[in-house]
Amino acid sequence: MLITLLSGCRGGVLVFNGTHESQDAAMLSKLRERYPKMGFECTGRTGGGVHSVEASDGTEFPAWTAAKSKGEFQVLEYYLEEWLAARGYYDKIEGLLEEQGCGYEYGSYNHYERHFQLELGPLDSEEQLEKAAKAVSQVKAEFDSLRQEFEESTGCRDLLLYFHGSYTLGGEEHHGTFHLSMREGDSWGRNYPFYDYRSYLEECIEKTGDIPNID
Repeated sequence: MLITLLSGCRGGVLVFNGTHESQDAAMLSKLRERYPKMGFECTGRTGGGVHSVEASDGTEFPAWTAAKSKGEFQVLEYYLEEWLAARGYYDKIEGLLEEQGCGYEYGSYNHYERHFQLELGPLDSEEQLEKAAKAVSQVKAEFDSLRQEFEESTGCRDLLLYFHGSYTLGGEEHHGTFHLSMREGDSWGRNYPFYDYRSYLEECIEKTGDIPNID
């Protein structure tokens, strides 16, 4: 009984029962639903419930299952991120950020060892705020230039991609989330388009209660 129960554990939560082979097959089936034009295969496991998966286009990425609701499960993965990396996306946006006086760093988050994060620097003046908004807009524009290729090759047109980012006000560090793409129906409670990064940064500043002298 205990063995049967533990066989359904993935990433610390109960997901579904079955052998490793049947679990792999169920996960791959979910991936094929999301990306109907692409094939996938498991090439191993890292860190327990995290799978190494290879797409038929040669992209390798981590994936794992997590509980959803009512006994269902979902697959979490970094296929798009690794696909972008293989096409030099991150190298390109590093340069775009530096041109605007911004920075970046790679962290480790949620089973992913190279989680890209924006460092927008101080937002204490109109010029700094404008440069930060322009930098994120350029990061999105570079993603948009590759988006159609990914959608056509995978059959997935409902993409979610965002970066965490930091900025400072009066020397104090704050954090935000910058969406480059939202899935259909998502708004995250904003009353303006998610790609209006100037408005988003102004909203972040207002929420801190530390309003800089921006004319």
